Amino acid sequence: MTQVTGKAELGATVEVYVNGIVIDSSTALDDGSFVIEIAKQTAGTELAVTATDAAGNVSEETVVTVMDVTPPNAPQVNPVIHNVTGLTEAGAMVKVMMGKMEIGTIVADGNGKFKIAVPKQQHKRLLTVTAADAAGNVSKAMIVDVLKKNEK
Repeated sequence: MTQVTGKAELGATVEVYVNGIVIDSSTALDDGSFVIEIAKQTAGTELAVTATDAAGNVSEETVVTVMDVTPPNAPQVNPVIHNVTGLTEAGAMVKVMMGKMEIGTIVADGNGKFKIAVPKQQHKRLLTVTAADAAGNVSKAMIVDVLKKNEK
């Protein structure tokens, strides 16, 4: 669930709309505050909110856009020998770090596939791979170690 919160006239009926359809409503409390629990909405969805007082006067719409605050899942990374390859959210920026040094980045394709050429690494060196979506939300890190060429 997601919350829509704000202030309105005491006792006003506050309604939340998506595409002109009321998805939920509540009554403003004594201090004018309201909290409306709605189903989770897709990032980019526009919510229109109005308040109607006891006399039936309807406020102007306040329109808010649902923000993307959900990070991608940690990237799935294939065994690393020379390149870092795998799967993540389509269009995510994939970053490979060796310690605190960035050694490669690329944008995943439309299917979420990525292939990053990185400098040759020592066997068993740990690399950290993350993915960031267009909103800047960063996934949990996937830590992988570099394998020998004949080790899979």
